[in-house]
Amino acid sequence: EEVESYFEPIIKALNKGIDQKIIKNVSIDILKAFIYYPVVVLSNSRICKDFKICEDNMKTAFRLAWDAISIH
Repeated sequence: EEVESYFEPIIKALNKGIDQKIIKNVSIDILKAFIYYPVVVLSNSRICKDFKICEDNMKTAFRLAWDAISIH
């Protein structure tokens, strides 16, 4: 329960985005998966051995995650 409190601001922001029709109206759990899973995978050097954390790659990863959850 304490861990969940750390995510509360993000959940509030996602709900606000849904209300404003900026973010797709789907389950918060699905949205979290599309936001957090890419970060977890990319930051794990055993999974992404050749991935380099640099500004261009981070912008690309953010753009892809945003495209997955935003309404175009």
